[in-house]
Amino acid sequence: MLKFAAWAVLAWVSLATAIWTAPVSMTHVGGDVPAQDSFNHPCTFDEAGMKNCSDTSSYLWRVSGERAVTTTWKPGREDIATITGTLVHEHTDCPDSRVEWTVVAGDRTSGTLTADNPTADLGIDVRQPLRELTLTVRRLDSATCAAALRWSDPRLEPPFKLLP
Repeated sequence: MLKFAAWAVLAWVSLATAIWTAPVSMTHVGGDVPAQDSFNHPCTFDEAGMKNCSDTSSYLWRVSGERAVTTTWKPGREDIATITGTLVHEHTDCPDSRVEWTVVAGDRTSGTLTADNPTADLGIDVRQPLRELTLTVRRLDSATCAAALRWSDPRLEPPFKLLP
């Protein structure tokens, strides 16, 4: 009986950890469609015939001039605690460009990236429930060269709960 109880506890902790660490999907529901890079990884729960699951490793928006782009997603679940990842200002052909980013997830968070300050690590706390997430990218300079913003390792982190 003790072995069964230990096995059941171990199985429950493993299942809760797998659910907590599984990527939360983000479905595009409006605005500009960013370019995406993806990677394959072992699925959390192997379904018949599924050896790998695809996950987005980055989103990329190209912005030129004084143009702004906006993308809105619906998260795969509403109990998101934190939005994470790294925003990277890619400006190889446009070293004087300045890019402003704004994330709206209940509250509004924003920042500006330049050649001297090209990255921002996200750790945005979210008021629950999160029904929509919007990212707006805007050029602040008037140069005609192209620049881009990349969101690397975009993650929506749910709260960790061992019990429902």
